Amino acid sequence: MNRLLLTLTSFAALFSAALPALAASEEGVLNGGCATFELLETTVPRIEQALQSREISVEQLTQMYLARIAAYDKAGPGINAFLYLNPNVLEQARQLDTSRNSPGPLYGVPVLLKDNIDTADMPTTAGSVALRGSVPPEDAFITKKLRQAGAIIMGKATLTEFANFLALGMPTGYSSLGGFGFNPYDPRVDPRTTPPFNDGRPVLQTGGSSSGPAIGVNANLAAVGIGTETSGSLLSPASANGVVGIKPTVGLVSRHGIIPITADQDIAGPLTRTVTDAAIVLGVLAGYDPNDLSTAPCLTAGNCFDNYTQFLDKNALQGARIAVFTPGSPLPANRQGGRIARSHRGKDCWKHEQRRSPESARSRSDPRQIATAAYSPLPCGVRDGAGSAAS
Repeated sequence: MNRLLLTLTSFAALFSAALPALAASEEGVLNGGCATFELLETTVPRIEQALQSREISVEQLTQMYLARIAAYDKAGPGINAFLYLNPNVLEQARQLDTSRNSPGPLYGVPVLLKDNIDTADMPTTAGSVALRGSVPPEDAFITKKLRQAGAIIMGKATLTEFANFLALGMPTGYSSLGGFGFNPYDPRVDPRTTPPFNDGRPVLQTGGSSSGPAIGVNANLAAVGIGTETSGSLLSPASANGVVGIKPTVGLVSRHGIIPITADQDIAGPLTRTVTDAAIVLGVLAGYDPNDLSTAPCLTAGNCFDNYTQFLDKNALQGARIAVFTPGSPLPANRQGGRIARSHRGKDCWKHEQRRSPESARSRSDPRQIATAAYSPLPCGVRDGAGSAAS
């Protein structure tokens, strides 16, 4: 699915400087007549197809994502989806390349985890300086399931600190450890000079509290994101970033190893580019965990499935009517972003007023307007480990 891109013409000069560095290593490949793998807007089935046919390797795919992370997460527009980048991700990718015997449904797929989900090889901090450097003794149950399915954990994502549980009026997507994340559709700092809007928050809100995974999937910094929700924390960032989010029924997915808020509502779920991708990931996450008694219904056949793609229906929305709600009164201050002009998707979606200041113009551009990252198939002679030029 090709989605509409926001073009900010005032940033054209920034792109002209960035494009050559990313495209230079690809020019020979594209001119050589070989078929190519396009990273932008790719899906889980397309990744699996490319890996199984050896069109690319897991290591090459991982390097392509690392190149985008280097160019757009902390550098360039600085969208700040990552709180922690897995330092061992390339070695883990190489290991997957040598063990292709029984690839799982997410074999080689780069995944970004919200940083309240435990990882034994990386810190889990909930975005708080109080937990800086804190590494759990073991993976969360769903982290184990993702790894068993073949996923590559690229890193830990920014979020609203402690999933927006410990403070009143916390700006969405902000944490004391990670700062603000920025919406790739308009990654500028809010130019308003009056409190509370002059604190560095984004001009276009990211949604929260699972902001980082949604930002990363939107900007093609990971193929899949995993977030958590107590009340809106998956659906809100999915909506704000134009991706697919599913909040599973409580009891479908284990919460063991996830920093909790309330057992009655907490749940983890996928943030993806497509509904098909979300169904694939949900099938990996779902299942019984003896350490989370809410999942006991999964022991009964027909309550939980390892394949939710069987329920997909291309005609499910045929005849549906979609309403757009406009609030009658201003949103609370911590929920406000830039002023949005109502528009129809497919025309001039997400048009924002262009009020700017020198502070807000700092090296921010749309990270989706870049050269298509591409690899030739391995038989065409692409060097192992070569990738889109890292910045």
